[in-house]
Amino acid sequence: MRAQDASKFKLLATAFNIGFQRRVSNNMFKMLTVGLYFVHLFYINLTTVEYVTIQSLHYLFLKYLINCWSINFCYISQNSQLRL
Repeated sequence: MRAQDASKFKLLATAFNIGFQRRVSNNMFKMLTVGLYFVHLFYINLTTVEYVTIQSLHYLFLKYLINCWSINFCYISQNSQLRL
């Protein structure tokens, strides 16, 4: 993979972050996140890339995953506080 592919992946992660700021059910969110993770692993296994590129791709994906989970958790906790 080249820097262009990494930037495409970063753009995809940003789009998913923006999408998950919307109202999404928790189960659907988990399924999409796990599905994207398996696609990510499958793509890495299919392509022959340098170790450094794999590490940076994993870093980008983990950063995306943490952002999505924190956005989802904050959304749920804010809603539960409003209901109480």
